[in-house]
Amino acid sequence: MESENIIKKIQEEINKTGFPLELRVSKLLKNRRYFVNHSAYYIDEDEGKSREIDILSHLNRIFRDKKTNQDIYVRNVLVIECKKSDNKPWVFLESGVDEYDDQDLEELFVWNFENTKPFGLISTNYIKEVHPFKGYDYRARNFFEAFKGSETGETIFKALTAAVKASLYYGKDKTKDDICIYYPMVIFDGRMFQAILDDADKTNVSEINSVLFTFKYKSLNYERTFTIPILRENYVEEFLEKLEQSLEVATKQAEMIRNRFSDFE
Repeated sequence: MESENIIKKIQEEINKTGFPLELRVSKLLKNRRYFVNHSAYYIDEDEGKSREIDILSHLNRIFRDKKTNQDIYVRNVLVIECKKSDNKPWVFLESGVDEYDDQDLEELFVWNFENTKPFGLISTNYIKEVHPFKGYDYRARNFFEAFKGSETGETIFKALTAAVKASLYYGKDKTKDDICIYYPMVIFDGRMFQAILDDADKTNVSEINSVLFTFKYKSLNYERTFTIPILRENYVEEFLEKLEQSLEVATKQAEMIRNRFSDFE
């Protein structure tokens, strides 16, 4: 009887953490043919310490280089922090997309390819047209965790910084002739709300499944602007479907440019 009580208490403690969420997200990714690495380590350059990101995952698309007869991989790399909160909703303060948002895909995530030619010629305009980021009319500018007694957003901030630092760390690991697109993101098991100021200066609050946060991160060793998707668990698969469409376009662009460039070499 005592043993059963301990097991029940341990189960309850586990369910309070984000680990079950991490396992569910991992299962979803594997079902969609992603490669998944749990608890991947990266170096935090601000503190000079090894830290852990919940999930490092990637999905490959491949085309053949006509000149070398080699396969070239184009991949989405997802750098994911998983968070859970049963009674502390996440609230995001948003405003409309402005001229500083979406100026270039490099402002949204980390590109990685060893040679700027010819892949540097890839048109981001084609990718943007099918990219899930295009479907958002607002960007989150600030955040807090509701009902904590103060407007604290420490958990959210730590999740964002971990995803960014890990993306930049792995983005340095260049693989010859492969193209990697890194996406820092946060997946949340809990309720999320957006707060938007309307034309009458009234704050409208509504529940949401996802948000894009403009993260202008600056520290001693980092200075970069990211647009980071923060997704509730129930929206992850729909978001991935759209993200994979943009990967298909990027792959077609890369194949066309690589093989046209080869004709002139």
